[in-house]
Amino acid sequence: MKRFTPDAYQELEIASAAPEKLIAMLYDGAVNYLDRAKENLNGDLMADGESMGKAISIICELMGSVNSDAQELTTDLRNLYAFFIRKLIEADFNKDEKGINEVISLMTDLRGSWLEAAEKNSTG
Repeated sequence: MKRFTPDAYQELEIASAAPEKLIAMLYDGAVNYLDRAKENLNGDLMADGESMGKAISIICELMGSVNSDAQELTTDLRNLYAFFIRKLIEADFNKDEKGINEVISLMTDLRGSWLEAAEKNSTG
């Protein structure tokens, strides 16, 4: 009998998730990495840099996944993601936990809005 590892379960969850859930998972992943970066902000610079880099990579993935059908919304969302990246680079350089918290707060709000809109779209 084949045993599934936690990574295998995660891969299965990702492979079978609806697009709306995948976006929420990306937000969750970015916030998770930002929390890790905060923990290492004034300590383990390698761990801080790795976590910050992964969070920024996820934000870049989110930026690339923006649907360009709604032009104004697309531009606003891409600008917001670009702001997140600039803010995180600045926060990492200055060892500014407040800047990271600002991005976490905005991403958490955005995740909630995304799931609310996806739910309305699927039931509407």
